[in-house]
Amino acid sequence: MKGKKLNYTDTYVTVFQYKVPLRIHIERRANIRIAVGKDTVLLRIPVFSSGQIDKHVATATEWLKKVCKEQPQLLEKYHISKYNINREVTILGRDKYLLEVSEHNSELTGEIRLKDNKMLILVPNGIDDFDKRVMARNLISKLMARKYKKLVEERIKYWNDRYFQKDVKGVTLRYNSTNWGSCSTTSKINISTRSLLLPMEVFDYILVHELSHLVEMNHSDRFWKVVERVMPDYEKAEKWITENAMRLDF
Repeated sequence: MKGKKLNYTDTYVTVFQYKVPLRIHIERRANIRIAVGKDTVLLRIPVFSSGQIDKHVATATEWLKKVCKEQPQLLEKYHISKYNINREVTILGRDKYLLEVSEHNSELTGEIRLKDNKMLILVPNGIDDFDKRVMARNLISKLMARKYKKLVEERIKYWNDRYFQKDVKGVTLRYNSTNWGSCSTTSKINISTRSLLLPMEVFDYILVHELSHLVEMNHSDRFWKVVERVMPDYEKAEKWITENAMRLDF
């Protein structure tokens, strides 16, 4: 809404080779809190110490350096420079696309064009690097959702017809950074477009996992027995995801 006062401030900090977006919230709280969010690192500062923002930013930077040493891949999703050069993404372990981000004179919110296996992402001229990253990711995600919706539905139908025979009320694809998929109590399955970056055999595990929730809407031992009955080696897929998840994003 125009004129609405923001309750946060955005800045950047340098952590090794990464220029990391930092969003600073000043709140009524007892202690500072630092967390790695979807698009930014979140720094929450108590109102009573708001005059020491530089000190808290330095604390956040040191914390991120420690985290990065322990989990080098954690800050990769903030690597803005990857949207300033051509790069390649692989979908379901088979389809490769060359991404090219280009600035143009426009007040539009962005545009993406697909020709053969090349994606041209057009962003407004002079856009901030952080906004460029978010805009490019959203454009790519929406394009991939449209292009692969039918395939995802066909794979869900394959696994459902063969092992579950449940009434799936609907399938949607949308970007989600916190999970690979979900299943609602109304039997609707949502798959994160990030899942399209998985190899096909791991992607199939995500589908089996969500379909298993149509049998057991929980993560009890009964649920995992359903998964194992359909996919006895599912733990291999779990292991692959654990080892590679942090580097998979648009």
